Amino acid sequence: MKSQTFSQKTINFSLYLLYMMVAIVGPTAAHKSNLAIEVAKVLHADIINFDAYQMYKELNIGVNKPTKEELDSVKHHFISTLSIKERNNISDFQKKARTLIDNLLLENKNIVLVGGSGLYLRTILFDYQFSEFERGSIDLTKFEKMDDITLHNYLEQIDLESANKIHFKNRRRVLRAIEIYLSNGKSKSEIEKEQEHKMIYPCFIVGLDIPRERLNSRIEERVDLMVKNGLIDEIKHLKEIDEESLKKVDAIGYPEILRYLNNELTLDEALNLIKVKTKKYAKRQMTFFRHQFDVHWVHSISEGKDYILGLKNHG
Repeated sequence: MKSQTFSQKTINFSLYLLYMMVAIVGPTAAHKSNLAIEVAKVLHADIINFDAYQMYKELNIGVNKPTKEELDSVKHHFISTLSIKERNNISDFQKKARTLIDNLLLENKNIVLVGGSGLYLRTILFDYQFSEFERGSIDLTKFEKMDDITLHNYLEQIDLESANKIHFKNRRRVLRAIEIYLSNGKSKSEIEKEQEHKMIYPCFIVGLDIPRERLNSRIEERVDLMVKNGLIDEIKHLKEIDEESLKKVDAIGYPEILRYLNNELTLDEALNLIKVKTKKYAKRQMTFFRHQFDVHWVHSISEGKDYILGLKNHG
């Protein structure tokens, strides 16, 4: 199918009414999964997860993964499909997700996409093209030995734009940007600018926009509930069986509790740090979704459900 703009696809959506595809976005603790499940039940839809950390089978409480009952109530994809021993390759995810979507559309299935990793959603819906090279073909040994600051400074020299977007502590993404440059002779940001990034699937994007004060309150309550539900025991178990892999997990909550278990922080310090980081992350998520997508924003699960089902009924 020839690529079209979002407005063209919205206008021509009636051509695709054998199915409906909707993406639900928003910050952490906005209850996106709750909305997705409610809508999917009514539409008899499959849910495609695009939250990067919910793809890891070892991470559960700390990434707010759907419960067994929720997973049993609606067909979910890309939940617990990777091990923390593996690298979550966004290019591989794009290929698998598009293959899945194409197969579901051939079956005239409704699809609900949900998650908080905005870049993963963009790689599905837009014509992102990843450089084709064999991962591991570049020897990154000398870079892996660098400390965070030195490594990030090197990225600034070869790709300042990407360096400004990637936090210096996110070593995985910093190394990835360096690897792209060394493999292509072009920076990651240069390659991205060369692509048009047109939308290739007709998809409605609906976002949950929660007032900041209420969202912050939810975040604090969620962190406390995670601890009550066994977050510390979950991380303690991971530490016992594979601490090296656990150290590479940068999902908020895991590094902080690990530091508590290693007596580097008190529990109160760790939990406060988790809450502060999560609030900042939620703000970044909203900025990304507002700038990168054409979103219809709603303010509650009921409003979102009514809007989405109204789109289907008006088709």
